[in-house]
Order: sequence, then C-alpha cells, then structure tokens
Amino acid sequence: MWSDSALGINAQDIQNALYQGFGPSWVSTIYSPTSQYKVILELLPQFQEYPDSLSLLYLRSPQGSLAPLSAITKVGRDAGPLTINHSGQLPSVTIAFNLRPGFALGDAVAQVRELADRTLPARMTASFTGTAQAFQSSLKNLPLLIIIAILVVSRDYPLISLWRPKTRNLSPTSWDSIFSH
Repeated sequence: MWSDSALGINAQDIQNALYQGFGPSWVSTIYSPTSQYKVILELLPQFQEYPDSLSLLYLRSPQGSLAPLSAITKVGRDAGPLTINHSGQLPSVTIAFNLRPGFALGDAVAQVRELADRTLPARMTASFTGTAQAFQSSLKNLPLLIIIAILVVSRDYPLISLWRPKTRNLSPTSWDSIFSH
C-alpha cells in the first residue's frame, strides 16, 4: 500500500486531481490562423456519474511515479446532505417552525430555547433568525422602554408620580415678564 507522505503527495494535489477529473479545468489553448480553442481537461460524462470512477484517477508524485487515488484515500458510500449551510464560516442547521393559531411567539421561542438547551451538546449554540430574532431583539430593550414610559406618564399624572420636576406658579401678570413683545 502506498503512503501519501512517502510519495510526497499532499491534500492540495488530491484536490487538484479531483477538480481536473470532475470539474472543467482549462489546461491549454490551441491557436489557429482565425480562431483559438480552449483545451478543457475532464473525465468523460459516463465516468463522472459513478463513484467507482474515482479508482481511475492517478496522482503523479514529485518523484514522477504514479499512484492510484484509491491507494492514498479511503473511498466509501454513505448518505449525506446535498448541501451544507453555514452561518459565517461555521456549518449550521436550519430548523423552521410555524405557530399554531392562538399560540404566542414568545412561548414558542421559550420552548425551542429550552429544548435546544436540554438536547444540544455544550459545544453547539442555537440562535434564531427572522421573526423570532426580531422578537428577541425587541425584548432586550423592553425594561428600559418601560422605565422611560413610566417617567413620561408620571410627569403628566401626579397620582403615579415617581419623579416630578419643580414648577413655579406664574400669575397672569408674570407672563409679560417671560414673553416680551
């Protein structure tokens, strides 16, 4: 069995071989008196359809010897996702949910958060997007908004006054001293 380190083949060499075999790779240009033609290197379509075709790929080591890809890598079949979602540069999973009629968004967010905290490993995090994220963001400033609302309302209604600015009584004759013509 071959060893990739003994051959001097690294991960970039393997990636290049896979790209050249399964993706279009422009390797040269043929020039004619009136046109030019790009030379594209890729496997024939019938070889791109089946995973067994990976055994047909060979890699050239810096010493010049050829080694089959199957001797350097382990190829196996397994079920997997067609795409991998990312949040930033980290892989992520998106779980969408709708609310039953009459069910509050706050209750749903709390239940999903509790379920995530209970079942996900400590190294994983959960976050909301969309309407649930907007809902959570609106709750962050709620205590401050309530305090400001109480202060504004208490200024106009002395029965619930927590803070009341000092005012002075002005007689009708003192208006003339404040507003000059």
